[in-house]
Order: sequence, then structure tokens, then C-alpha cells
Amino acid sequence: MIRKAVAADAPAIIEFLYQHAETSMFLLNNLVNHGIGISTHPHATQFWITRKGKGVTAVYGLAGNRFAVAQAPDATARDWSKWAGMVPPTQLRGMTGVPAQVDAALMALGVADKPFSVNKDTPLYALEHSQLPPWFVTMRTAEPADLGLLEHWFTGFAKDTGLSSSDAQARDEGLSRPKDAIGSEDMMLLVQDGAAVAMAGINSRLPKIVQVGGVYTPPQARGQGLARRAVTGLLRAQQGVERSILFAADASAAKAYEGIGYRRIGAYRVAVLKNAQGVGKPS
Repeated sequence: MIRKAVAADAPAIIEFLYQHAETSMFLLNNLVNHGIGISTHPHATQFWITRKGKGVTAVYGLAGNRFAVAQAPDATARDWSKWAGMVPPTQLRGMTGVPAQVDAALMALGVADKPFSVNKDTPLYALEHSQLPPWFVTMRTAEPADLGLLEHWFTGFAKDTGLSSSDAQARDEGLSRPKDAIGSEDMMLLVQDGAAVAMAGINSRLPKIVQVGGVYTPPQARGQGLARRAVTGLLRAQQGVERSILFAADASAAKAYEGIGYRRIGAYRVAVLKNAQGVGKPS
């Protein structure tokens, strides 16, 4: 039986998700850092679960940023339909996760046939940090003086990845993300000859494992190995982290990550609706 999760369910949910950590980083990050239930933070998440005995067997989530996330490897079409019927009314923006699960969820939510700005399987990679290349790389956190540069780079990142359905939306993304990046160790700049030349970030963080995201090199500087150096420098700056996960947006990115030592472990779906779609039913 699927039911809405409460705070007391958190330990069992975490135990289950750690068994599928490579494809549950967003779920784990949202739960560990923001708890169960919606708050003002865009990553705060409502959770629904299926339990068997003392253990959890499926987790379904809807974050404040209106993205669905789930880890339900054994869920049937009927299970997905039941969950979809519990989702409160919202304007869904998309979903990420295990490809087959995303397909099932989008079908149950009634948006599978809607237009998407991106809806594709991306290669999923993992790296043990003991295998990081021994490169000397200079990194720093972003400063207020970098705001204009970051606005430009985050806009370019949104366009390149297809995570924004229009130039206007990409620009909005570019204007909103840099403020949180200033001074944050979750986003660092690669420095060469005193200038920032690329960026790399962490979009999900746990004590010993992180998920890398927001890797960007401006077009005029590509083809020089800057992305792989930025990721290497970012990971070397993480204290106590032993492993990282990432998914590659395209073949060029995949080649760069493989050059660091990442090995492919599967696939991950990123599905972003071209226009937010109404889903859910009033309780």
C-alpha cells in the first residue's frame, strides 16, 4: 500500500535509498538536507512510500521546484497510477530518474504525450576518488564580482543541456542561480592565469558521496580539457568524499568524464516539459 511519508519514516527511507544510491541522489539529498514535506526551499519534497514489514520498498517524491523523483524498482503500472492519484494539484515541470520508472510515472501522471524540451537517457557514471588524476588544479569559490560572468555561464548551461525550453527561460535560469553560487563550496571556478575559465558544481551532497552537476566551459574555450580539470579540482576540494556520480549531457561530456576515470554504470533519464502541465487531484 502506498501512503504519504511522515518524519518517522525517514530512517527507513534513507536505508532503502542507499541501496540504490547511484540513481537516488536527488531523493537522498532532498530528504537528508530538507526533511519530509514542503517548505520554502525548492528542493524540499513531499514523499510517498510503500513499506513491507519494517523496510521500505518504493519511494515517490514531488519537490518544491515541481519536479517528480522516485525510486520504485518493483512498482507496477497500478502502483504508479495509485501514486499519481495521491499527488496534489501542481504544475509539473518534469522528472528525473531511472528511465523505465520515469516512463511509467509520466504515463501515470498523464503527461507522457506532452511536448518536452528534453526527454532522453543520459549515460550514468561513477568514480572512486582514490582514482582521481594527480593534476595540479587551481580552484576557487565564486565571489560577488563574478556575478555577471556566472549569469552568462548559467544561461549558456541551460541552453546547452536543454533544461530550459526557450531563450527567455534560459535567461531566467541564468539570473536566478548565480546568487546561490556566490561563496558556496558546491560550485567552484577553475582558474588559469588569474582568470576563471570554467565551472563545476555539486547538485546533491551526502557525507561520502556527491553528484556532480553544472559543469560548463564557455564555447570559445572548449576543446582544451578545461571541463575535466574543473571536475577534478572540484572533487579534490571535497573533504571526506570518497565517490562521485554524474550523468553526461552529450558525447563530448562523456569523453571528458571518461578521461578523468569515470566508468559508466547505467543510464539516467532527464525529462523536462516544454511547458509545465497540470497534474494531481484535490485531496
